[in-house]
Amino acid sequence: MSLVDWIEFKIFQVSPPEFRFLYQISRLSSSSLINMLVVTPDWVGAPVASPVEPLYDLDSMGILSLWLEYGVRGQQANVSVLDTGVDDTHASFAHTNILKKYFISKNAVDQNGHGTWVCGKIVGRGVGIAPECSLTSYKVLDANGSGETKASIKALKAVLADKHVNIINLSFGSPIFSEEQNQIIQQLVAAGVIVVAASGNYASNTPFYPGSYPNVLTVSATDKNNVLADFSDYGEQIDIVAPGVGCYSTFLNGQFHEMSGTSMATPIVTGLLTLGISYLKRVKRISDRKEIAVKALSALEKTATDLGSKGKDSYYGFGLVNGLDYMRILST
Repeated sequence: MSLVDWIEFKIFQVSPPEFRFLYQISRLSSSSLINMLVVTPDWVGAPVASPVEPLYDLDSMGILSLWLEYGVRGQQANVSVLDTGVDDTHASFAHTNILKKYFISKNAVDQNGHGTWVCGKIVGRGVGIAPECSLTSYKVLDANGSGETKASIKALKAVLADKHVNIINLSFGSPIFSEEQNQIIQQLVAAGVIVVAASGNYASNTPFYPGSYPNVLTVSATDKNNVLADFSDYGEQIDIVAPGVGCYSTFLNGQFHEMSGTSMATPIVTGLLTLGISYLKRVKRISDRKEIAVKALSALEKTATDLGSKGKDSYYGFGLVNGLDYMRILST
């Protein structure tokens, strides 16, 4: 039985989409890059009413088996997402109450779609990995998928003040280093919050922040054949890879979008870690955030399927996320 069969989605085929490049930071002048953030550039297909079978990203990690065998769907785990906001009127969010905060524009509503996609891959019923987690959406990017670094800093400070957060998803970035942003992220890590960030989609080893800050779990994308996506950034900052080509999740106006990018791979890693956090809290009865973070991250790195050069390398990091082995080692 596939994951899509389990959630009883109506399945149909659509023609392969013609991908288009949404955001090209390279077109910005050097002066306009200062203090600017953008969603990692993503390729999207036409919206559809239901995801196309199979949801290979979830199936490849055995998510349905993990739900059934370990009884975890994200319960008791607290996730924060900094992005373009969220359209929580989507039917895939009907089962949950997403908290919404904003540090840009005049409301928390997603007018871009990127944030809704990311939130859906984590908590969306039918397309998400951890549909029973508690999720808070922080809007730091506008309808164009861009914003100032100071908005993300304010949001990060708000996350830091919340002593219940276990993990944070950052599917955006900038080539500009921010000492204040870095310091807050280091404080989050020290407090036991796992920080997961996209590596960037420029096929480059140029630093891309926050993914290039120390102690951040930096994610690159692979395709259906477990080959590094041709747009993925690379370098010593890469820690892990996950499916990020042709993946479906929630989008605006009740629709679903097929998208590609390290932005897509990042919430997949966040979602899997969230299942591990849920298991450690519910089954192992661990309450200390620091201990949970150490165990969850250690298991993820140890169980990754090694790709590329043997051991950790600059393209695949520790390797491809392995859901079944990840939960198995947590349960021992």
